[in-house]
Amino acid sequence: MRILYVAHRIPYPPDKGDKIRGWHFLSRLARTHTVDLACLADDPADLAPERINALHAVCERVEVIFRPRRRALVASMRALGQGVAMSLPFFGDARLQSTIDRWIGERRYHAAIAHSAPMAQYVQAREGLVRVADFCDVDSEKWKQYAEMTGGPKALVYRREAKKLREWEKEVARTWDSVVLATKPEADLFRAFCDDGRVEVVPNGVDADFFRPCRNPGETVLFTGAMDYFPNIEGVLWFAKEIWPLIRIERPRTRFVIVGPRPSDAVRALHDAELGIEVRGRIPDVRDAIAEAAVCVAPLRIARGIQNKVLEAMACSRAVVATTAAFEGVTAENGRDLVVADDPRAFASEVVDLLADPARRRRIGDHARKAVLATHAWDAHVGTLEQLLKEPAAGSLQRMDEDESIGVPA
Repeated sequence: MRILYVAHRIPYPPDKGDKIRGWHFLSRLARTHTVDLACLADDPADLAPERINALHAVCERVEVIFRPRRRALVASMRALGQGVAMSLPFFGDARLQSTIDRWIGERRYHAAIAHSAPMAQYVQAREGLVRVADFCDVDSEKWKQYAEMTGGPKALVYRREAKKLREWEKEVARTWDSVVLATKPEADLFRAFCDDGRVEVVPNGVDADFFRPCRNPGETVLFTGAMDYFPNIEGVLWFAKEIWPLIRIERPRTRFVIVGPRPSDAVRALHDAELGIEVRGRIPDVRDAIAEAAVCVAPLRIARGIQNKVLEAMACSRAVVATTAAFEGVTAENGRDLVVADDPRAFASEVVDLLADPARRRRIGDHARKAVLATHAWDAHVGTLEQLLKEPAAGSLQRMDEDESIGVPA
């Protein structure tokens, strides 16, 4: 098949959730099909030749449009008076639309994949090809959660975005061949408010060859994630203020290490040697931090879909303590493959117990890796996505052959 892949963020390097999912889908589909990539970038570093070349190595055509975040924010503000979700103009770009229109005019695509709901706008008016929208998570529900956890004008804006984006998600489900979500709970949630269209589950995976078991950990408690992302910021602040002091009473020499790019001012302010909190920001290889960690934590109270940080730590045979929200979508058994806790005291108690019991840590870590190997292999999940493209595409291919036989230009 010839596939058009449209993404809201350049999927390389695969160093955060949406980019990890996008890269593995893109690179694996490109092994057996021809894939063209059109995407946005909001970081000048993403335009580095080595990153663009990595995409050209797997895709036949690549178009990366740089769209500064400030410009996107200004565009999204205008949506407040236009009756549409702010996410659509935030990720809308006339230059990218022009490229996609030109490519579709020049080539006969069998299928198109839109990575995230807002990117469906670029192919919304196109018919004659199979269209699969990879929502990953129900983003409208995330905005609803934001509204519930904030107050004042922000809550009003977030609540509006939840409503308007949900209307768009329903429109895409109604008009596209299928909508894909990363977990069954997300799919069930989506079906609860949208009974149109085909909704399928294609989970995240983990590269278990890259994230391999590492032994001889220290006393570190580790959190990894993009530290300019509100759910990660909120989770780390909650952990540092409500849970970490309880752990330090029992384990005064233990350090809490926060690793991830672009830490916000609130996260940077947590750095305090006396309190045992270290904010490292971006590091060259996250596996180095995982190797030092005795316990990895995912204290997220706002979370949608599968947390790659949880899968990666499990693949490295690390004991993980996670909230119920962070555990959602991970195919594993609580108490055997990882530990789930939501109350601050319960969360702290589980971390302290694991720090004090190396044998239990090793046992949970060994089970954790077995669990992700069994249920979170990328190749199997990409095969499911490929089947969604192939099933209706078979008819499209036949129609294309018929069109070409009567002189319709390719």
